[in-house]
Amino acid sequence: MHRVAAVKKTAPRPSEEARWKKLRSQLSEQGKQLASTREELQETREDLQGRLSSTRDELSTSIARNHDELVAFQKRGERNYYEFQLAKSKQFQRVGPISLSLRKANTKRKSYDLAMIVDDMQLQKKSVNLYEPVLINLSDRPQPVELVINRISKDSVAGYVSEPKYRKSELAAAATGENKAQPSERQPLQPLKQ
Repeated sequence: MHRVAAVKKTAPRPSEEARWKKLRSQLSEQGKQLASTREELQETREDLQGRLSSTRDELSTSIARNHDELVAFQKRGERNYYEFQLAKSKQFQRVGPISLSLRKANTKRKSYDLAMIVDDMQLQKKSVNLYEPVLINLSDRPQPVELVINRISKDSVAGYVSEPKYRKSELAAAATGENKAQPSERQPLQPLKQ
């Protein structure tokens, strides 16, 4: 006959019990930190989504989708606007400060390919979507020139080019002219107090 030896259970030693308590408290603290980080992450995500939708709204309102909206932009007086219609051709057509040539119009995908002459350089822009602004930096403009196509047909497109009202050279001349013409309105510099 086999005898089964009784195993005596012993209580954990006091030093082991202290280690377990310490581990539990550390795990609890890390759980709280994780929950706090998750909340902060969610708040940041919501804030970024709000800013992104606000930016999208601002951008979508700065693109004229038809002639009436373009007239409304012109009335603001911040930029010059040039409406145009381009037929598919290898010849360039002057529109405001740039020259354009339509190379391809895709009504199914609502996109187009365009060749441009900008500051005496020829550039290609391919697969541009309807209403997608093409920003072009010119050497003498404080802000980019904007090209938007708001209508695509089989072999032609229509849209507009907008440019800043004034060139950098005109702004610089106006700034120096104002300073020379009205010296009495300038305030004298005050010495720094030490």
